Amino acid sequence: MRKQRSQGLHELAEKLKQDWLQRQLGRSVDVLWERRREEGNQVFYSGYTPNYCKVFAETDTSVDLENRITPVRLKVLDEESAALQGELL
Repeated sequence: MRKQRSQGLHELAEKLKQDWLQRQLGRSVDVLWERRREEGNQVFYSGYTPNYCKVFAETDTSVDLENRITPVRLKVLDEESAALQGELL
């Protein structure tokens, strides 16, 4: 019985998290960029909002965002990774 209740609570928590992240879409927020990843000619950064939402953004290869805070518009939610995709402003 406990295991079923615990599983139900985990499912509810995940749904509430996804709902909350969905409501962040369209907002402009500051993001602290932490990591840079390159794939061919594309550069991706990952970082966090003040509310600890994980954000990814694609940038030009000449842009260096590591350890910087920049404004971002939150555009898409990747539900599998629970991360938001942002667009630099």
